[in-house]
Amino acid sequence: NDDLMLQARTVSFSDLCLNVASSMTIHCAITGTKVLSPAFDHVEGLPYHESVRRVYDYEHNRKMHELGFVKVVNRRADFIGAVRGALDAPLDEMARQRVLEDYAGTVDGQAAERLALSVLRELTA
Repeated sequence: NDDLMLQARTVSFSDLCLNVASSMTIHCAITGTKVLSPAFDHVEGLPYHESVRRVYDYEHNRKMHELGFVKVVNRRADFIGAVRGALDAPLDEMARQRVLEDYAGTVDGQAAERLALSVLRELTA
């Protein structure tokens, strides 16, 4: 798929990915691209159920952020400084490895082959 290839190339050539609790974080871990997530709303005072803050409380997002790979910015006033800091900071390789272990498994370019072999084993069993 052309869109997936474009996405993969874009992430692999990026120094930083800005996303809101997205699965793109896993792609970034695979390619070694740092991630910064804004956890503030476009307007102040939104109720929790309308706020972007709520998505950071979902279990899978909470776990991802606890691994330390994603830097979450809670205040608009801190965002530009956080972007600069993320661009200047080295990649946290240990946090990246934790994300890969928990969410991606083996990353060696052979996933399709393993899947095909698994399907063939099931079909011939």
